[in-house]
Amino acid sequence: MTDTLIISDDSDKASILGKMMEGITSVSYCGVDESASKITEGSYGIVVIYLPLTENIDRVLQLIVFAKTQSSVIITGTLDETDLVYRCFDNGATEVLITPFSEGLVKLRVTGVIKKRIASLQTTANELKAERSKYRMLFENMNSGFTLFKVKDNKIYLENANSKVLESFPKARGVTFGSDLGVTLPKFYQAFAEDVFKVNNTGESLRYEKNFDLINRYMSFNFYRPEPGYVAMLAQDLTEKRLAEKRTVELSYQIKKQFKDLDNKAYELDKAKKQLELFLEGSNDGTWDFDVANKRLSVNLQYRRQLGYEDDETAFTSPDDFVNIICDQENKEKFQMFYDSVRDGKIDMINEELKVRCKDGSVKWLMVKCVVKRDENGRAIRVAGVNTDISERKAYEETLNHKSEELQKANDTKNMFISIIAHDLRNPFNAIIGLTDILRKREAVINDPKANELSGVILQSAKTTYDMLNNLLLWCRSQQNTIAFEPEELNLHYTVDEALSEVKGQAQKKHIMLINRTSTSDTIWADAQMLQTVIRNITVNSVKYTNEGGLITVAAEWTPEGIDVIIEDNGIGMSQETVDKLLVVSRNRSTVGTAGEQGSGMGLLICKEFISRHNGKIKIESEVGKGTKFIITFPHNG
Repeated sequence: MTDTLIISDDSDKASILGKMMEGITSVSYCGVDESASKITEGSYGIVVIYLPLTENIDRVLQLIVFAKTQSSVIITGTLDETDLVYRCFDNGATEVLITPFSEGLVKLRVTGVIKKRIASLQTTANELKAERSKYRMLFENMNSGFTLFKVKDNKIYLENANSKVLESFPKARGVTFGSDLGVTLPKFYQAFAEDVFKVNNTGESLRYEKNFDLINRYMSFNFYRPEPGYVAMLAQDLTEKRLAEKRTVELSYQIKKQFKDLDNKAYELDKAKKQLELFLEGSNDGTWDFDVANKRLSVNLQYRRQLGYEDDETAFTSPDDFVNIICDQENKEKFQMFYDSVRDGKIDMINEELKVRCKDGSVKWLMVKCVVKRDENGRAIRVAGVNTDISERKAYEETLNHKSEELQKANDTKNMFISIIAHDLRNPFNAIIGLTDILRKREAVINDPKANELSGVILQSAKTTYDMLNNLLLWCRSQQNTIAFEPEELNLHYTVDEALSEVKGQAQKKHIMLINRTSTSDTIWADAQMLQTVIRNITVNSVKYTNEGGLITVAAEWTPEGIDVIIEDNGIGMSQETVDKLLVVSRNRSTVGTAGEQGSGMGLLICKEFISRHNGKIKIESEVGKGTKFIITFPHNG
């Protein structure tokens, strides 16, 4: 029920009016002098000013202005006081009761005021609700976190907080507003208790920035006291701002560093350019740069100096100058071919020797090297190059070629001469060997020990010389590449048997045992005639340097590189110095065998040549007094 205050100095009249309002409002009374304090202390929905208007108009108007801020104001008056009533309405009066009063009319007018007030209060309440919702939305969505603390009895209570705070501190979401912060959020309490107490006690605001370890963010905090017992805290996340500032500083540093690096590089580039220019001017190389689009040619001093135009700075300003001044017809065609190839994108680099004509009519050879730079569409835009004078080298090459031709002719003549001699001498020695052998077989008929001894010496000497002639002829043929090389898969065991059969007679004279230790399943990829020659010559060499009653073996071993054919004897052996000379043409010198056998050393040289034709290798291991081992490696399938 609405409370009503009747202000009147006539208590009897006021009481009569109050009784008329019974049932619709609760009525209180006061005089004019105490009305101000009464209105201030109470909460009255209606204030009725029951004073004659004519005598008290100024006082009534003052009361209306004072009371209307929180109450609906009703005045009383007569029909003769209409003008004064309107003045009251203008100052804020809500209703007027015309005397004499009628209870029904009073109740009707008061009820109407009550309804208007209720409607006004409802409207105000709705407006306040809308405003509260709007401000709550702003409060929740503000960029800063807001927290309101209540300080009482040396404790801190969480009075309110917006979503920014609740999102940052998940543990605060389930905490009831008004709860003891030290109990519900002890870590939060420890972080801010000292600051909250300080601001509440002093009333002075506090602001600082720091890294807030609870959420690992860099924050700004602002504390202030809106009224005693309450402390508000505004918290703003500055992490991204600080990171941006840090990145800005780092970027600024990097930009400055890059500019400094660019300055240093520009300085170094300028320095290198000057050094290059100095080097090029001091060298014998001419440099040039051709702007393809504008057909403009730039050359250095050495370029003009090479061709005798050092005093003519206007020479060679276009490629046509190069063609017309120094190129003969052949080089003009070659230059045009280069130009077309560069233009059509066929080549990006040229390395060519050109014969050019100098200003004085002499001829020079230039090595022209250049590179092509193209745009994104593949069109040539620049061609830069270097010309090196190679005239002396070309003259030397010409002399060298002439000497080489002469040397080749002399070598061919020598090989042909040796071949002819060796071939022509074979028939006479065949005759000598045949006749001497007949004399040896008729030893009993002649019955002359001295003659028999001499015939034996002659026979041995003739055979040795004949073998030397054969080796010499074979050597000449190998040097002239006239020996056919026809590799095939061979049975190594049978090939070794065939080669050893030719040495068997020499070995038997010294009672030397020849043993073939290769397997009948061993195969080898080789030329049959060359392989037999290699095995035969090395075995003959082993017989020569093995004492009577000695042993020579031929074996085979498979390795990752190929097959090793190993010929080993237990002869007199050699020093390492002798081994090093054995396969060198200019240093090979044959020594006398254990039975006085003679030789030329050509046999081992032929072996080396034939092994090389197979892409093989030969290795010799020997020790004086213990024998020699020849290891010949033939690769798989040649």
